[in-house]
Amino acid sequence: MAKNLQTVARRALTPCAGDEAFRFADGAAARDLADLHHAIGAKTGHLVAHHRADYAPWVERILGDPALSRRIERLARRPMRDVEAFRAELLLILGERLGKLRQRVL
Repeated sequence: MAKNLQTVARRALTPCAGDEAFRFADGAAARDLADLHHAIGAKTGHLVAHHRADYAPWVERILGDPALSRRIERLARRPMRDVEAFRAELLLILGERLGKLRQRVL
């Protein structure tokens, strides 16, 4: 059953507990969808690509957004030829979802 978008928005835009934060290999952490979007924008393509299999499970389990998780998983499964292109597409997906979710909580 699909989750109510407003419920997803509240959960994805509210910082999670510190022990549930997404941890990057460089020690940085993201606690909500906006943090993740910002961090991916600030990281190198190589570091972002290094974690490509980790984003979708975290988004679904911690942020409670299975639709976004599926989109990220499809992107992560594609053959990767360019880490910066992967990073840019991931930023686009996250940015679109952030915009949609923010409209739901206003």
